[in-house]
Amino acid sequence: MNVHDSLEQTRVIALPSEPHMGHELETTIKNASTRGQNIILDFARVEIMSSGTICSLMILERLLNGINRQLVLCAVPASIMGIFRLVGLQGLFVFAEDEGAARDWLQHHPCPCP
Repeated sequence: MNVHDSLEQTRVIALPSEPHMGHELETTIKNASTRGQNIILDFARVEIMSSGTICSLMILERLLNGINRQLVLCAVPASIMGIFRLVGLQGLFVFAEDEGAARDWLQHHPCPCP
């Protein structure tokens, strides 16, 4: 897992090919409320996405929403995007073409959270 923080309170996490096999999402969920950062998850290397991964993403989205922060998924391969569409979750998450587009989206869309 590659992680880097930036000055604008955004954390970028590059997920491995099989996110359910590692602890990246669990660690991110545990740290989400204490770090108070927007999170960009880079899916470029993801090849397999389990139901557990989907659940973790939903939990992370809800946690970040609760602290007025946002989650952006970037570089999502077509096969993985197909899973989001199949389960009807493409409208729950923000998707960006790459990390740069994700940063641009965050800059121009302040959190709509209450």
